[in-house]
Amino acid sequence: ELKEQIENGGEHTLSAEERAQIDDVAATHAREREKFEGERAMLSKRSRAVALLGRKLDDIPTRPELIQYERRFAELYDTVQGKLKETKTYFAAYNVLADTKKYLQKEISLL
Repeated sequence: ELKEQIENGGEHTLSAEERAQIDDVAATHAREREKFEGERAMLSKRSRAVALLGRKLDDIPTRPELIQYERRFAELYDTVQGKLKETKTYFAAYNVLADTKKYLQKEISLL
């Protein structure tokens, strides 16, 4: 008997009933594993959907952020209006000086 085991590579010979039971367990394992992989894929898809919705919610500014944006836009508007007023003043001064120069040149040419 020991010699037979050595010749068979130490394998234990299984009866037909034991082999059928092992095959049944292997088939059940394969079905359960396939079911598990399907559930895992569904969970992964749902997790991605939840993460996407979370990012969409994070993109919506909160009330304090909106108030801060409003303040910043008001400050920017005031700054631009001040710069525009300053620029208009410089243009008006330039135009007055340009007109004065033109009239003085005409007066000089008449003399």
